[in-house]
Amino acid sequence: MIDLEKATNRFWDWYAKVQEDAPKTVVGRIMTDAGYKIAHTGGGCLSWEKILPTGGYLWICDEGNGLGNSETETYLVGRYTVDGEEVAFDALPNLRDAMAWCRARTDAATWFELSRDAAPGSRVLLQRADRCFRQPTSRRASEP
Repeated sequence: MIDLEKATNRFWDWYAKVQEDAPKTVVGRIMTDAGYKIAHTGGGCLSWEKILPTGGYLWICDEGNGLGNSETETYLVGRYTVDGEEVAFDALPNLRDAMAWCRARTDAATWFELSRDAAPGSRVLLQRADRCFRQPTSRRASEP
């Protein structure tokens, strides 16, 4: 029989060690400098997470649902509502492009949320911009 308390303690010990060690890596320094924190997404999977100022959050992880080992591997990115509903998702060829993708969606989300009280004509433009950012990217970001 599995000792549930022992297994739970072992998990939290592992997670505390990851939170201590990951920020010391190259990828970890980049992500923590950009304001990301480590999140456990369930099932032993990890992600870099940033809470958006208007609610919701961004996740960046490697293809194995981990924190990543290099800047040049493929990263999965997603923007989610406060309730965990997926708004947009993509796979990008490197960390630089993944972070640019997230920056674009952070800026758009903030702009849209803060502009909800805009004049009716402006609201149509804002809704079109929001729909654009909800679509997977058709081209890869090229800015840092």
